[in-house]
Amino acid sequence: MVKGLLLPCLILLIVSLESTLSVLQLNNSLRLSSINKPSFVGSNKPYKIVCYYYAVEAWYRTSRGMFLPEDIDASKCTHIHYAYTVLNSETLLMEPSDKWAEIDNRFYERVIALKESNQGLKILLSIGGWSEQSDKFSTLISERLNRKAFIDHAVTFLLLHGFDGLDLAWFYPVCWNGDCRSQNVHSEDRENFGHFVRELKDAFDQSESRLLVTATVSGDPMIAKRSYDFTALSRLDYINVMTFDYVAHWNQMTGHQSPLFSQPGFPVDLNANSSLHLYMSRGIPSRKLVLGFPSFARSFTLVDSNDHGIGAAVKGPGDKGEFTLAEGLLAFYEICDRIQKKGWKLVRNSENELFYTYYNNQWASFDHPFSAALKAQFVKQLNLGGIMMWDIDRDDFHGNCFGIKFPLLTAINSILVHGKSVKMVPGLI
Repeated sequence: MVKGLLLPCLILLIVSLESTLSVLQLNNSLRLSSINKPSFVGSNKPYKIVCYYYAVEAWYRTSRGMFLPEDIDASKCTHIHYAYTVLNSETLLMEPSDKWAEIDNRFYERVIALKESNQGLKILLSIGGWSEQSDKFSTLISERLNRKAFIDHAVTFLLLHGFDGLDLAWFYPVCWNGDCRSQNVHSEDRENFGHFVRELKDAFDQSESRLLVTATVSGDPMIAKRSYDFTALSRLDYINVMTFDYVAHWNQMTGHQSPLFSQPGFPVDLNANSSLHLYMSRGIPSRKLVLGFPSFARSFTLVDSNDHGIGAAVKGPGDKGEFTLAEGLLAFYEICDRIQKKGWKLVRNSENELFYTYYNNQWASFDHPFSAALKAQFVKQLNLGGIMMWDIDRDDFHGNCFGIKFPLLTAINSILVHGKSVKMVPGLI
């Protein structure tokens, strides 16, 4: 199914969410407008809702930004990915990223305890992340004996702590930290990573409880083509495609970071539809592909505060959020605060259903619960495996924005799990 077939339908769709969801309006405030509950539409397909949990970072946030394992609503996730474990640079074996949090303060144990409230929940440990150095992973996978030692230890480590599998989140083979300029230097990573995936899958399939193996991979087509042996990837239990971060301040102009389809001024393949079709065209079954969904905004500092549309010139990342404390990034709950309380103006581009907000020289693109519903519908239409939220701790877990906790995750669940119908309701937003 291609853009021409999906877009005319998607741009008119509005969704009724569980227990009535409220929607952002175009009057530059968070006015509440109810959507009537529709009848159920039955579905026998089990979609995955993968909740990334950035555990240690979320714990160290201050005040109401702090997020603990007990804050996770396990009923809204089919899988949780605990991010991250790290690779010891000397032993090349996995180890906790923060022993004080994960062992002494029992974060591993407390996350695993969530299974008590959701018996079907699978909890995986994710290894890697942006702060991990690629040279360690490259060394690990370069030798068969290194790989075997890691795999043997990983099985023991995961079973000891009660995890159901391992997620590979190396960013990225060949294109270290997203930089492909040295691809010829690291070109062997692609083949070696393929060997690693196959050997890991073979060993985990024979392990006690049959541990899962997944990967979180780039949504950038250029990186994907250079980094991955697609035949090897197809062996995995499922694959989280990071269909976000297509645009950020380094592009030197504003744009939406996670569009479903192409947006003006940017390459036509930098969008979720193109990325997912690339993986499918290389032989990955659609039901193994999980669409990445960001619970965070990408923020920018404008060159001219009077020029604030898509494609406006920027001079750098946006200001830090008061809780997430990272330039160029705001949690969804920080976006809500700005629109509700700080006078930020909200814009919905009805042509391609993109949301952004701005105030003075600050500008941010983000996904709204309506966007979440559209993307969940897209998953069903494309027959994908589900949605991965990156990450659950940046959704509005206090419920300050819409009066319900986790409004983004609730929107996704309403479509993929509860089978709510999607109706055309022109002009509701």
